[in-house]
Amino acid sequence: MEILPDLKPALSVVLPAMMGYDAIEPALSTWVAQIHRSELEILVLCPAGLGPSGQQSLALPPEVVPICVGTAGLHEARAIGIQKARGDYIMLAEDHCLPNPE
Repeated sequence: MEILPDLKPALSVVLPAMMGYDAIEPALSTWVAQIHRSELEILVLCPAGLGPSGQQSLALPPEVVPICVGTAGLHEARAIGIQKARGDYIMLAEDHCLPNPE
């Protein structure tokens, strides 16, 4: 069996979930619906205790990566996300700014 290399994403989307994972589900679904989502890495920044539930984690597509940011504020959380991003480019997203599918 051939093992495929871990492909580097073209774009890392850093999406803060400072009010909890459930609050960003509508925004996350628009990012996951992108027609070029195979080129995306979506980093969801969650404060301690406010990340996805076990069931939600199991249902996440592979390009969605929840990151616990502990007690960090918004700007510190974004910095953590940027440090963990693997994409050639990084975009700071917000839960109220929804992208078009293309």
